[in-house]
Amino acid sequence: MTRSRFIALEIALELARALGELVPLIAQHDRDLAGEIRRAGTSVPSCFSEGAQRQGRDRLQLFRTSGGSAAEVRTQLELSV
Repeated sequence: MTRSRFIALEIALELARALGELVPLIAQHDRDLAGEIRRAGTSVPSCFSEGAQRQGRDRLQLFRTSGGSAAEVRTQLELSV
């Protein structure tokens, strides 16, 4: 599976880039929450990328972890409003 054909990874990278612009604004009000958003946001593409290289249960677990991190980012962004 090539990187350019893995749509989920491309979307996750877009998310991480978009968060890069938002996190400094959130940090002005809540530095801890901004750090959590940054960590979870980078976990999404990282786990997708690693999962794409694995097979079997490891692969599925990393994809699930990525989905969990995406849900975490969504909740944290809701908290930041």
